[in-house]
Amino acid sequence: MSEELNQFFDSSSLSLTKPVISETSGRALVREHKFRTKTDKRVENISESKFILKTDISRYFQTIYTHSIPWALHGKDFAKGNRSERYSGNKLDRLVRSMQDGQTLGIPTGPDTSLVLSEIIGTYIDNRLKEEIKEVKGFRYTDDFELYFKNRADAENALNKLYRITSEMELKLNPHKTEIITLPDIIEPEWIPELKLFNFREHEEGEKFDLISYFSKAFDMAKKYPDDAVLKYAIKRIDWTIKEDNWYIFESLLLSIGLIDSITLPLIKYNLIEYQD
Repeated sequence: MSEELNQFFDSSSLSLTKPVISETSGRALVREHKFRTKTDKRVENISESKFILKTDISRYFQTIYTHSIPWALHGKDFAKGNRSERYSGNKLDRLVRSMQDGQTLGIPTGPDTSLVLSEIIGTYIDNRLKEEIKEVKGFRYTDDFELYFKNRADAENALNKLYRITSEMELKLNPHKTEIITLPDIIEPEWIPELKLFNFREHEEGEKFDLISYFSKAFDMAKKYPDDAVLKYAIKRIDWTIKEDNWYIFESLLLSIGLIDSITLPLIKYNLIEYQD
């Protein structure tokens, strides 16, 4: 990544998903913090708060307007008056459009570039929100916002500002995933400890039956929490080499998950390649 982009990403105090170079994951770029960091941040912030504002951007990757990339990097008014490709935002705008037959709506989903492009827009929203609310507490994980307040009026005010800021970027908040929660509330959804604490046996036969039980539980939790990345988490939890005689079961489960949730496909591909190697 360029130094300009690194400096831009560093300007956000809310983001947990700044792109960082990885030498171990099999991908060029990864998010700075893992998904489980959200729970740690929640614990840190609830001690002085009574209300949590939770929201995310509706169909985020599919609705990013490519012209908003230079708006985010250089300012909307400046970008509209300066279309030269000596400005990196304009070059990125053109390159994204060239990958999708000139379309200006949406960015490619899956490659490492999607992490960079989505984070450009997210960082802009973070910084605009900080301009409007000087001491905002909370975090953003890609397009999920979780902000903490001492009273409901401040939470409602922040929500109104987020609606306006995202609208400036031709985006919309998801009304089905927007809520103001009164504390106390659960710190993490039940599916996380259910999967995180699942105990796998090491011997071959035990692993076989445990894989079936574990993914049965994951499928059940995915139905209960359709808006959470349950199945993605379930795959990432398997961080050891499956025994050879049990691979056919694991492979079948992976392919089944791929049909259900396309966001898991990069992880499934990684597992298939690892086993082939």
